[in-house]
Amino acid sequence: MSPLVLLGARLVRAGGPLRAVSLVTGCAVAVALLAAAWALPDALYPVVRPGDVNPQRGVLVSLLALVVVPVAALLLAVGRLSSTVRDRRLAALHLLGVSRARLALVAAVENGIPALLGAGLGAVGFVVVRGVLEHLLDPVLRAPITGGWRLATVVLGVVVLSVVLTLASFRRLDDPRAATSESARPRLSLWRLAPVPVALACFGILLTTPPDEVDDATVVALLVGLAASGVAVVLVTPLVSSRVSGTLTRTGSVPALLAGRAVQTQPAATGRRVVALGLTVFVAFAAAGYLGVYESTPHLAYAIHSIEEGPQRMFVTAGDSQEDLRDKVLPAVERVDGVLDAELSYAVDPVTCAEGDGSDCPSVYVGTCERLGRAIVVAGCRDDQAAWIVHGAGDASPAWAPERVDTLLLADRDSGATHTVPLPGEMTQDDDAVTSQRPLGGASYDVFVPQGLADGWGVRVSGAELTALGGPDVRERLLAVVEAHGAWGDVPELHDYRQVVTVRTTVWSVVGIAVAVSLLTYGLTTIDRARERRRGRARLMAVGVPARVLRRAQALAGALPLVVAVVVGTGLGVVATAAYSHVAGAVFAIEPTVLALMIATVLVGALAVSLATLPLTRSTVTAEDLRQE
Repeated sequence: MSPLVLLGARLVRAGGPLRAVSLVTGCAVAVALLAAAWALPDALYPVVRPGDVNPQRGVLVSLLALVVVPVAALLLAVGRLSSTVRDRRLAALHLLGVSRARLALVAAVENGIPALLGAGLGAVGFVVVRGVLEHLLDPVLRAPITGGWRLATVVLGVVVLSVVLTLASFRRLDDPRAATSESARPRLSLWRLAPVPVALACFGILLTTPPDEVDDATVVALLVGLAASGVAVVLVTPLVSSRVSGTLTRTGSVPALLAGRAVQTQPAATGRRVVALGLTVFVAFAAAGYLGVYESTPHLAYAIHSIEEGPQRMFVTAGDSQEDLRDKVLPAVERVDGVLDAELSYAVDPVTCAEGDGSDCPSVYVGTCERLGRAIVVAGCRDDQAAWIVHGAGDASPAWAPERVDTLLLADRDSGATHTVPLPGEMTQDDDAVTSQRPLGGASYDVFVPQGLADGWGVRVSGAELTALGGPDVRERLLAVVEAHGAWGDVPELHDYRQVVTVRTTVWSVVGIAVAVSLLTYGLTTIDRARERRRGRARLMAVGVPARVLRRAQALAGALPLVVAVVVGTGLGVVATAAYSHVAGAVFAIEPTVLALMIATVLVGALAVSLATLPLTRSTVTAEDLRQE
């Protein structure tokens, strides 16, 4: 085995168990999550034929792609753990004459061994996650969840990325003083602010584009704005933290001075601790904003209101039988608590609908004037007279409207008997726009036939439209009664509502995963940062700085970049959500309570992680540390 490989393997042990375990854990989590997210769309919405793709697949892919953001931040963080010590070690080896190529091999082995082990454990973790998902999603899975080449690609990508991260500090090898000096205060360039105006310009395009003029350029502006916002969170957080820390050093407070200096000397390392949390806030805004816009779509909003609040509709049919629903089904249904109304459907059709090509086929409504008024705005209706329904002066009659005749011939679908209906009168539908807002609006009728007339013919009731209170209890009771009598029941809005529930579950699952991964990143980097600065604490204690002052300085140095990251992520997230809501023709798509809850979750989670990892950050200052100082 090459001595360089042996040296890299020994450096894995020299880095300590914390770094090795963190890198293994990060790679394992990354492989398991990315492989599962990549495999899910094909299991839920497989593409059977080219061009025949379920629209929900695109929604799922877009949301699951957000998992990449916190996972990438995790890999970046664990790949650069203990970066100060490692960079100092590489600089020392380079100063002793080791070439860049050989140093690259040593560094690659040092990161590659734990990364490869973690990726292998992640593949095993994917198998476990797959089993859990198949159990939870069994009713909706249309194909098995498989890894295959996707899993192999993710494993390879994670290992390669971890190795590439080791080369990040090679540009500083020719300046050993910069790599070894703890007091150096690197000045971050203002070019780090460049993504911010790019993102704001893209969102400005969206905010000035009318919803009915959205085109491909608008979509490109949205995607570029989202990408620039993510980059801005990564680059701007260390810059702003470094500039604000300069203010702390001038306050006259010793804890503030120490905290400011700690941030100033290592702004990039400090930023890596919290960048995952800032990105998670932005991802949460993007996902929640998309969910809000999705739920504001008119037919989905109607489905949500119908199923959750009510009233909800259910269509009942006799199925394959020729049974009249009035005999058994409807009396039983009307006794169910929560049923508000039942509109009957009669087995009659205009004769011209069966004989012609459809161009002279009027739409017939059999019922009562009161029920018709729930569907359309109509004037002149009488329950004792059939009539044509014509448009008023404010609404043009459609070009395909059937010819108005004095009598209409209706055929019984069961017996074939025909019934002549005189049409002496007319009723006027006054306002199509208002009609579309009615609870049962959206329908279009040409002829009104009184329900009493159909009852007199003895026509079978082939179906009924039930109106009931909202909620699953009423719906389940109705379905049970309908099925017990051999009929069929269907809730038309339930399909749309289930799509909404699927998207909701996906959105909040992605947000939950992002929060969990970012808190894991924050915890690992917090522990590593505290241990890495152990000698610095020893120096301060040696000159008499009290422990309580050091604790306050440590807390302030941790809180400053955290607040900056959350503020940057929140600001860009709010602008992005406002822009996306505008082009979708919706109001701001996130409720204020949800917005506050997301931010509070991240901050409280970060505080909980800080408290949970506090015992691990209180490493003892040894005599050797004091001797070295």
